[in-house]
Amino acid sequence: MDIGIAPSYFMKKYGREEPITLFDAIDLSVRHGFRAMLLSSQMPRERALSVREYLEASPAYAHQTHLPYYRYNKNVDYGEVSKKLLFCAESSYALGADVMVAHADEFDFSVEYTPQRAFDFNRRLFEPVVEFAAKHGMRVAFENVFEDMGRGRYGSRTEELLRVCDAFPSDTVGVCWDFGHGKMEYPEGYVSAFDAVADRVICTHLHDNYYYKDLHVAPFLGDTDFSALMKIYKEKCPNVPLTLELVYGTLPRALHESYAAFLYEGCEFLRRLSK
Repeated sequence: MDIGIAPSYFMKKYGREEPITLFDAIDLSVRHGFRAMLLSSQMPRERALSVREYLEASPAYAHQTHLPYYRYNKNVDYGEVSKKLLFCAESSYALGADVMVAHADEFDFSVEYTPQRAFDFNRRLFEPVVEFAAKHGMRVAFENVFEDMGRGRYGSRTEELLRVCDAFPSDTVGVCWDFGHGKMEYPEGYVSAFDAVADRVICTHLHDNYYYKDLHVAPFLGDTDFSALMKIYKEKCPNVPLTLELVYGTLPRALHESYAAFLYEGCEFLRRLSK
């Protein structure tokens, strides 16, 4: 099992410092042991091809990309979204990515939300992406999310996540388990929720949280029971990379090396828990 990371976490600007490049962030990640990269799906084709070439000359690889999501946008034109998703699928293929991660929580809220309508909406929206993946030797992973904004959010419950997966060929579609999101949706039952889908997991988003907030902090900086989660991981999906998806906070360059080392050692500790 490889350990992965979204290298873009290190690319954020701190103060007056110039941000490092994606290639520098990949190098930083590789120096500290990370191999499975989580990358943006929104690169122009030529940029994606150059990143792929760079990765092929290193020990790292594009394990997954994240497709864009539009839940928090207003007046969404889903005709344009369909085109954008296919553009991102083509970019992901150019990167050499194995998995494209999607949120099955899209919906046109100009009509009344129902779970059935949301299921039908997302099945239609993502069908061309799944077909593209099947034709190009890729897979799509639907990520667990969590209810917010006081309205329905499809894919928050494990049964919804599995229903979306079952709507497509099983060899092309699986689950992206987001450990932090699972704890948001199931504050007391996130371990059993993971257990319910773990044999369908093909990629992960690893982070921690506390105070019922989606903080995307490093493992062990929140209050998640990773011992119980790693036991299930070992039994049901031990070969899937554990991939850090950190979001908030900006580090000065002087702390990049030490923090990357800390992050990797934390993931190694999790890996030892799963043995």
